[in-house]
Amino acid sequence: MGVVDPYCVCGSDSFKMKNNNPVYILIALMALALGSCQDNTITPVSAQDKISSLVVQAESETKQIQSSIDLTAKSISIENLALSPDYFVDEHHLYDNSTLDTNNNKEPWRKECNNAFLKQLGFAQCLKNLSLAEEQINKIEDALETYGNHQKPILSDEFHHFVDLKSRYNDQIKLDIDSLQRGDIGETAFQNKMKQYQTEFTTEFSRQRSANKNLSMMSVNYRSVLESFQNIMSESQFKQFYLCHKK
Repeated sequence: MGVVDPYCVCGSDSFKMKNNNPVYILIALMALALGSCQDNTITPVSAQDKISSLVVQAESETKQIQSSIDLTAKSISIENLALSPDYFVDEHHLYDNSTLDTNNNKEPWRKECNNAFLKQLGFAQCLKNLSLAEEQINKIEDALETYGNHQKPILSDEFHHFVDLKSRYNDQIKLDIDSLQRGDIGETAFQNKMKQYQTEFTTEFSRQRSANKNLSMMSVNYRSVLESFQNIMSESQFKQFYLCHKK
């Protein structure tokens, strides 16, 4: 059997009829209709499938853990606690002019996170694009407030676990920077140690997360607020919201 060309270009010169026989033409048209050029952006039919798709999207974003070391600050870090922006959304994200209190002791993670970035990429942005009645807006705002209240203690717990782990590595990083400046270790050895710390930190952070079940709880809360939206919105509105936020 021949090798199928991985690059399907419908209507290109590579797709030529060698025979004008109607049978060949019919077969070719059927192949095109069945999707010889596959569309990977097919929208799920049911609301539950749309919800599940968005939940899986957030879970996938959360699994992408990458650490970095700031030598000036002598600190190791993970951007936005390596969580999906969707897990940080609350009622304040509905409004462009709302400000977030980064000194709020009840929300300590805000000091560590890029809040403007999270607000821009979270699902609340897609709520703004919908034509909603005032009653719908009020219900969505209530749903977001409830969602935020459910997520905040989990985010706080994630933050404190992160800070505890970070402090252990920061102490060692400071010692190694001092050793480098004194000339006790060379540049290559120092860089190798920094890479090792990043790998070990990421591994331990992932193991810690698997043990505390926080991700499962955040995902359940996210599914719950999406189900609330589905009940508040019309079918077409919810589809529009899905298409806006699906990446």
